[in-house]
Amino acid sequence: MNDRTEKLASLGTFQLVLTGLLMVLIFVGVRALDVADGHQQANSTAIQAKLDAQTQLLRDLTGEVRRLQDQRRTVDELKEALRSAQPAYVPMPMPPQAYGPAPQQPQQQQPTQPAAPAVEEPAQQTSRPGSGATNTEGMGTSDRVPGPDPKAVIGGSYVEAMSEPSTLNYYTTSEGATRQVMMNVLETLFTVSEQDPTKLDPMLAESWEQKDELTYVYRLRRGVTWADGAPFTADDVTFTYAVIQDKNVKADAHRGAYVDVESVTKVDSHTVQVKFKTPYWKSLYVFGNSLWIIPKHWYEQQVTETARQKGIQKFSVVPGEDGFGRVFNEIRRPCVGTGPYSVPADGWIPGESLTLKRNPDYWRLRVVPNIWNIETRRVRFISDHLAILNQVRQQKIDVQVVKLDEWQDSLSKERVIADNYNYYTYDHLGLGFNYIVWNCRKFPFDDKNVRVAMTHLVDRAGMLRDLWRNDGTIATCPNKAIYPEYNKALEPHAFDPQKAATLLREAGFVDNDGDGVLEKLVDGKWRRLEFVLKVPSGIVEYERIGSKVQENMAKVGVRMEIRPMEWSVFIEHLYERNFDAMCLYSSFSDPWIDNYQDYHSSEDVPRGGNTPGFHSPALDTLLTDMRREFDREKRVPMYHRLYQLLHDEQPLTLLIHGRVHVLAHKRFQNVVVRHKGMRSTYWWVDPKSPIQ
Repeated sequence: MNDRTEKLASLGTFQLVLTGLLMVLIFVGVRALDVADGHQQANSTAIQAKLDAQTQLLRDLTGEVRRLQDQRRTVDELKEALRSAQPAYVPMPMPPQAYGPAPQQPQQQQPTQPAAPAVEEPAQQTSRPGSGATNTEGMGTSDRVPGPDPKAVIGGSYVEAMSEPSTLNYYTTSEGATRQVMMNVLETLFTVSEQDPTKLDPMLAESWEQKDELTYVYRLRRGVTWADGAPFTADDVTFTYAVIQDKNVKADAHRGAYVDVESVTKVDSHTVQVKFKTPYWKSLYVFGNSLWIIPKHWYEQQVTETARQKGIQKFSVVPGEDGFGRVFNEIRRPCVGTGPYSVPADGWIPGESLTLKRNPDYWRLRVVPNIWNIETRRVRFISDHLAILNQVRQQKIDVQVVKLDEWQDSLSKERVIADNYNYYTYDHLGLGFNYIVWNCRKFPFDDKNVRVAMTHLVDRAGMLRDLWRNDGTIATCPNKAIYPEYNKALEPHAFDPQKAATLLREAGFVDNDGDGVLEKLVDGKWRRLEFVLKVPSGIVEYERIGSKVQENMAKVGVRMEIRPMEWSVFIEHLYERNFDAMCLYSSFSDPWIDNYQDYHSSEDVPRGGNTPGFHSPALDTLLTDMRREFDREKRVPMYHRLYQLLHDEQPLTLLIHGRVHVLAHKRFQNVVVRHKGMRSTYWWVDPKSPIQ
């Protein structure tokens, strides 16, 4: 490995020298042309064209030099990581029996837990029969029920890496990175129990009841405060809903879940009534599990301050009134929450990291001892996967998702990994699927035959074998295969270039000019079958998917360009529907999956859930009817018809349902992985560990 690294470094140096010589020669050529231009004014136009070409070549070479410099930096990082991976350079935790009393190293003492409140924790409530996470077969890694460890101590840190989110204002984005951070800060009214997937744990609501088929009442928990000390009340719940409903707030991705809500009313300071326009089977969960409550008082202050900073004279602190949405959208910093962590004022360093500190006044600590024990959580903003792995090797990142081939071929054989990290592989309730979305709003993907042909050009069986090493299944439905809603009768569209070519001919595409690229006559003009597949940069998996697809497309006359994009640019293109095709991943926020937001035509708005822009009256009717059906046994065949329609139309090419592969540092204690995945609720760090 070291020899190969040295050769790569030498090659990079040689390329840099060669590029420099080429630049000198081009410069001499440019000067010669300049002299000739002085003597031959008659040829000025031709010479100017040559100068422009040479200038462009210089720009290209400059870009190549930068690329080679980046390559050299990567080589240097790799060499440093390899050196760090040697035993002599890696701080290894001592075996437990070797610690001894170590009097010179003060031991962290277990803090005194606050006394429990007079009111006992409300009992878990069972989710509606047939509507909860009743099947969790094969999820997690352990049969042991997760729970608090009485030996736990408070302290230590947890470091992870991700691409930097464009904002931490939860309701102005649908980015997974924003959700991943803010779910440590904000809370819902209830949540699926970490111990029993058929139960609901009360959170900000102590209890709830259904008054009739349209009306639900939530009784809120008393004594809860926001991280800044302000009391949590019903005003925060009604404010949160009003923010989502403000058409000028960029909350389109969230708004569709509440399309059937008629009103949200404050009954008293700790009671909220939600009334629906029509019956909806998921209505209880829409408010209870999906509404992340944000602080009214904090946003009123921030809207006022942001308007002052931006010089906005006309604004309001009331959602729905003129000027509120415009200012609210400008707020990027994270708000205070009622959850176990908060972000200090200086916690977000743009381009570098985000720090979250444990909230010692978190209400749940008074109810359940020995939870959320880790003192500091830190997120490092690194988008390149290889750079992240190098940081893992240096024990600078604690928890990291890896690919199966990375684990099998490399990481499992490295001593620094084996000695300091545990490896986990599992499924959980939130895992979804990879997919390619086709923009159905424009040529050529406004044609069903083209979309189906594209799917026939995606070798999903080959991807599963070569990229996933058969650790997963080919996806045919946008749901979890363990649920009865999944239509298991659907057969994946096979990899069949010949059938794809036939479908494209039927759609009117021919190679009109003999250049190897198909064209179609549209409004008297020949339009080529070429498009750009946009992928997030730094994620090797997407680029590997794109490369496989690109090769197959070319064989039948489809020209596809792969365009990696920095995450903040990529997500903005997604929101603004500025794409031909994109490679993405879909996850599930809860076990009650309703595809209305993803495919109903009313959701085809910027930042809305209908990403492909697919419209179908039959699909709209079915999606609406499904929301009205409370009987799961009757609703299941409706899901099957929905997925048959999507299978026939292919607005998305679903790729793979995979499993997750995670490295977690061994210093973390009480790590139990179950149906909700790797949750750090009950973790703690051994104070004897040399790394805290």
